[in-house]
Amino acid sequence: MSTHITATVAPGEDYAVTLPSEPGRATDPRVVDFVRGFYAVSDDPARDGEWVAHFLPDAELIIGGATARSTQEIRELRQSMWAQVAARKHALGKLFPASFAAPPARAGPGTDMLTPDPEGAEFMLFGTVARDWRGSGRRDEVPWAARAVLREAHEDEGETQAGKGGGAGKRLKFAFYQVYM
Repeated sequence: MSTHITATVAPGEDYAVTLPSEPGRATDPRVVDFVRGFYAVSDDPARDGEWVAHFLPDAELIIGGATARSTQEIRELRQSMWAQVAARKHALGKLFPASFAAPPARAGPGTDMLTPDPEGAEFMLFGTVARDWRGSGRRDEVPWAARAVLREAHEDEGETQAGKGGGAGKRLKFAFYQVYM
């Protein structure tokens, strides 16, 4: 059984994601909100700054054969993704459990701990993306999958328009993000 989760996204944008039902493995709702907000920004070519702000300054981004390891490289990679694509729309499939590590007293079988990294949450996600190609009028839809590590960061780490999540003065940001197409 799967559960549909809703989160706050810009009006008219639907980025619903399904979570597998797995007893003892809850996905942190901040992760769901972050993912939905990230793909809403990702599908808008005018929102480069917001997209880049979803990454820590030292994050590693891998998309296909391209790798970026700094804010500037991430911005350049983002801009190159729109060079031949006029429009795109992600459809989120399933997000596999992600939560921040439990304190040592709660760690172990049956807890919501997913990753041994006490500072981050690792997750995987899959879906499809529909793309309209520039100049050719061609449209396609392809499956994709992604693996990511999120960390809580203070507002001043990276750019200031990051995705939602985190506690007071903190937001979730990618420390690592890899897309497989």
